[in-house]
Amino acid sequence: MRRFLLVVPAVLLLAGCATALEVPASTSSIASSVTPSAEATEESDGCIVLSQSALDYLTAALKPGVSISATAGARAPRFEDTTIIAAQLAGDGIAADQSIAIFATTDVVTAEPADGLTLAVGPVAVANSTLTDSSTVLGDITLDETGVQQAVDCLTD
Repeated sequence: MRRFLLVVPAVLLLAGCATALEVPASTSSIASSVTPSAEATEESDGCIVLSQSALDYLTAALKPGVSISATAGARAPRFEDTTIIAAQLAGDGIAADQSIAIFATTDVVTAEPADGLTLAVGPVAVANSTLTDSSTVLGDITLDETGVQQAVDCLTD
């Protein structure tokens, strides 16, 4: 019960923050290796191709000078309707070994327009986006989460 009482205000706060993002009309700065579909699709290997709306949403949440060159997603089995997104970042000051950001989202990848709750998971995502750090809201979602390695594998394969 206590956990529920802590999570509900945080979710309401994040819902308000998420709507404040301005989503760009196009993502022309995204490299050609990202080929989002109109709707998210799940491949037979469990990899998820993000929708254009989800990609626009993540791009809008990045700090100035940071861009996305590729993305991939995978389901987070412990959390219903949660997708883990691995994003290859590029920009000044982003080292190659610190260029994969992890995000957790409820449903932003499954529909147009993007309308889910999205959190930054781990230091790379926190440092390079304006999204809320998952450890301050739901400490359960960490880089050790089931689905993180699969999302990274989908991104790098």
